[in-house]
Amino acid sequence: MPVLTIAAGLYELTPIKAGCRRQCRADRSGLGFGLYCVGSSAGLMLLFLAVGAMSITWMCVVAALVLAQKLLPPRTVVDVPVAVAILGLGVTILAAPSSIPGLMPFM
Repeated sequence: MPVLTIAAGLYELTPIKAGCRRQCRADRSGLGFGLYCVGSSAGLMLLFLAVGAMSITWMCVVAALVLAQKLLPPRTVVDVPVAVAILGLGVTILAAPSSIPGLMPFM
């Protein structure tokens, strides 16, 4: 699961994510709009899968991130540190999984 967390952090830094997030905040509906909204949250959905399955606390943290990204306008000064923190979480899970509270390493 650390690979999914690292992939989620990397996706958060891509221009695809930024473009999807901008389009998802537009006031419209339809299939295209829905796909942009899925694209804007795809990295966090991976994070949900990676850490949420192991801990209700982490599930709540990721859900709060998804909600914040849906409601707040994109800001690089916030989005980049969040992406870097997700990357750091993935690397830490890979290197020392027992150091992350609420996560159980695979046996």
